[in-house]
Amino acid sequence: MKKIACIIAVFFASYVSASGNDIDSSTTTAYDESNIIHFAVSEAPPMMSKDLPEGGFLPKVFSKALALEGYRATYDFFPSKRAQTLVQRGDYEAYAAGNKNKFNDNHFYYSMPIGKAELVVFHLKEKPFHWKTYEDFEGLIIANFYNTKALNEKFIEAADTHNFFLSQATSFQTGLKQLLSGKVDIYITFKAMGLHAINTMFPKDQRDKITYHPKPLSFMNHYVLFHKREGAQRKIDIFNSGMRKMVQSGEYKTMIEEAFPFTVKDDISSKAIEDMK
Repeated sequence: MKKIACIIAVFFASYVSASGNDIDSSTTTAYDESNIIHFAVSEAPPMMSKDLPEGGFLPKVFSKALALEGYRATYDFFPSKRAQTLVQRGDYEAYAAGNKNKFNDNHFYYSMPIGKAELVVFHLKEKPFHWKTYEDFEGLIIANFYNTKALNEKFIEAADTHNFFLSQATSFQTGLKQLLSGKVDIYITFKAMGLHAINTMFPKDQRDKITYHPKPLSFMNHYVLFHKREGAQRKIDIFNSGMRKMVQSGEYKTMIEEAFPFTVKDDISSKAIEDMK
């Protein structure tokens, strides 16, 4: 499998904070709390991480978009579930990044789409796996990362009907280790994040054992989730306006291509950009 630098995703836990990652989107504007957005961000490299320059690709994009509107952002990094919980209870204004589902509908406002991710099935090459319908998953032990909320709702319902077991992995690396050890039959996660984990966290002899099924389980738009508070809609409008300017100018597409020259651009960025226009 080629080593691929990949994008997007998201993604739900003990508490680890990287406070102090206050990344200014401008050095000339005088800011107060009314034109700052405080983000709780998932640790999800290569998209977002306290260990990446400027917090990773998405924080860099968000900061540039907000600077176009005279705003800036601060970012603190947490495990995904913790980050989303902190925004849900109002400790932070915005969470990056989540998908639309019934739970999020009840607890958050959504930004415009910021990207699209492909959910796929990883398996060992020595154990070929092919699927056309959910019946093909019957009897399997399945690891997934992010949260079952990220899975197609019909797939979750099918778990009971077709007798397959869903087990949540605590990290991208854990799910792949379970797959390599034979503890699970397949591993469902976002294509870009799975490929990134395979190519950065495992030696070549282990990388070469893993592949994925070409048929996506689903495609998902991702959004910034905003806490339902007074004034939130104004900041959502500001965020969306800056993002649209970057899309319409071509800067967003250029940033994707510069950051991820070998990525799955056809799977993600083109669809995301079309949704964002």
